[in-house]
Amino acid sequence: MNEKRIAITDYNDTDYEQGFWSSRTYEDLLEKGHVASLLPLSFDRIIDVGGGFGRLAPVYTPRTLDQAILFDYSDELLNSAKKVYANLATLKMVQGSFYNLPFSAGEFDVALSVRVIHHVEDVPCYLSEISRVLKKDGLFVLEFANKQNLLEIFRWIFGRSRTNPFEKQPQNRSDKGLTLNFHPSYIREQVHLAGFEIEEQRASSLLRLPILKKIIGQQKLFQLEKTLPSFLKHHSLSPSIFLKLRKS
Repeated sequence: MNEKRIAITDYNDTDYEQGFWSSRTYEDLLEKGHVASLLPLSFDRIIDVGGGFGRLAPVYTPRTLDQAILFDYSDELLNSAKKVYANLATLKMVQGSFYNLPFSAGEFDVALSVRVIHHVEDVPCYLSEISRVLKKDGLFVLEFANKQNLLEIFRWIFGRSRTNPFEKQPQNRSDKGLTLNFHPSYIREQVHLAGFEIEEQRASSLLRLPILKKIIGQQKLFQLEKTLPSFLKHHSLSPSIFLKLRKS
């Protein structure tokens, strides 16, 4: 394993739990809703890859029959999760790199990874590891940041963005670290190469605009997005996309 793969984004020195999520109620509610509807009603073992402080744990732990693994690179985020979920016997926190998951092949029925892949430099390795630890026909729920979203297209057309939403290759949007946005066709290609078939696609954060959050309010904005017509919820023009994948 080379150093390039080991050097991944570390959230130990960031106020991710409070500072970042305190102003993102709308996104938090949407993402929990997508995860809840895409996961099976029950399963034996699940791994939440890059699960941080356990934001999504309340969604999947009630469905876990055997054990849920909250896996992250940041020991500080995992320590925060230990304080919250200390009495939850089915949830175990494990620290490590998603380029080298410390689990046996076929150990999990379900894998989940939300707001993680935009920090992944070696996407094939990351997907290959998740595929390895999943059982045959195992389910993988993956979220990724979509650079071909409608707002980004308009920003690029009018010269307000350096991100070309039509280029297939991932593009880093951060000057300080790794924050990648992906073209949907690139992600589709990579998940197929890793041995997954796409069962469902969900558009998310369709109304993610600061002015809408301010005028409408985040709770009401979340409720409004839930009522949008179904044809708007399955396209590839939203800032965030969820995929329900099956290991073939």
